Amino acid sequence: MIEFFVPGTARTAGSKTVVRQAFGPPRVRHAGKYTKDWMDKVAWFALQKFGRMCLLEGPLVLTLWFYRERAKGHFGTGRNSGKLKDSAPLRPITLPDNVKLARAVEDALTGVIWQDDAQICDHYIHKRYCNGEQKAGVYVIVKTLQEIVETLEETKGENDYVKEVEKHSGRADGFD
Repeated sequence: MIEFFVPGTARTAGSKTVVRQAFGPPRVRHAGKYTKDWMDKVAWFALQKFGRMCLLEGPLVLTLWFYRERAKGHFGTGRNSGKLKDSAPLRPITLPDNVKLARAVEDALTGVIWQDDAQICDHYIHKRYCNGEQKAGVYVIVKTLQEIVETLEETKGENDYVKEVEKHSGRADGFD
């Protein structure tokens, strides 16, 4: 299992822009202004934690926990400063969307953790607000399907497959 946290504001990937050059063929780059920097940061944190390891092979299960700072408008003012308003949303439901956030992480880890992001057969993507000491960023968990199957064999059918996969792909500390 591979686990690590990347602090910072998560960025999206997916949209591309064609850049025409005076000489040579046009180039394609990410449309987001900060996407490349974010992807480089994700790859850097993975390399710092695990070094140049052999790329994972076979089917993978990817769990991503994206944490965002709350807007100032979610908190009271004056004597209620720092207190969360009753009207504040429980979960982030505004842009950016989960899939595009995940795409940036997947692309960043291609050639660093796995050979191709097509190897990801199960995805668990969560978007939450920071609370307490939690910093903004993304918590990444990568497991091989073999690791999950071995755990299933150890439990000898105590749980069905779906419950077991959900159990082993989530956060170890019980956040949800």
